[in-house]
Amino acid sequence: MLSNRCGHTAFCRPLARKTALPVWLVDERLTSEQARLRVGAKSAQNDPQQIDAMAAAIIIDHYFAAYEASKVTEISKQSVKASIARHLQRMGHLAQD
Repeated sequence: MLSNRCGHTAFCRPLARKTALPVWLVDERLTSEQARLRVGAKSAQNDPQQIDAMAAAIIIDHYFAAYEASKVTEISKQSVKASIARHLQRMGHLAQD
């Protein structure tokens, strides 16, 4: 779990106020290692962006798993997935339609 250090709260509190959306702090320190294990050693060495993308997917998977029974609705899941797809398209990771 993340500590309540100044850097985290200095960023997330204004973000929550400006967006009026809930902001969840996630301890992502081990997700890069999990991503390396999923992607494989050779792929990880050749494409660090692939590791970052997989780590982001792991964080999102954990979020949805943790809050499946709570107030996360299908609409919000679809919205998040669409937002991620748009971001990946801008980064050139997905083929444009």
